[in-house]
Amino acid sequence: MPQLDKEAAERTAGWEMEDGLYEVELKAVYDVDPKTKAPYVGKESGVPFWNWVVVFPDDANGGRFKRREIWRVISTGETSDGMRAEAFIAFGMDPSDNTDKGIGKRALARVESEEYDGVTRPKIKAFYPLADGAKTTGAPSKGATKAGNKPAAEEKALY
Repeated sequence: MPQLDKEAAERTAGWEMEDGLYEVELKAVYDVDPKTKAPYVGKESGVPFWNWVVVFPDDANGGRFKRREIWRVISTGETSDGMRAEAFIAFGMDPSDNTDKGIGKRALARVESEEYDGVTRPKIKAFYPLADGAKTTGAPSKGATKAGNKPAAEEKALY
């Protein structure tokens, strides 16, 4: 049976994240699965969605989670207009722009743990524009915000 070497085992165990704000870089926005080439479509709704894939930059977040990927799925349906707006704003784009314009740009992501299929995983709950001098300590974040707004009061301390 296979076994990870010590370094790979430590990286794997270190994937757990505290809820909080993290600096991320936009890697890609997919409307089709890169492996199967099938369009992303909601199982129940039938509405297309986009997969916003971000990475944790090497020089951010105190060096934690270097180059690891995480994503946020956002529907193209009317009920997700606000979520899409916050993503475009956070990465410095206009909704009429091709999402390729945002590749390589940085923003803040509010990450919270969420259980899915019996496994607790980090999940992006919101994107915010990256302010000059932003501090991403991974401190707990609470409260909801509206699209394009700065983080809730508890999160402002990280700006």
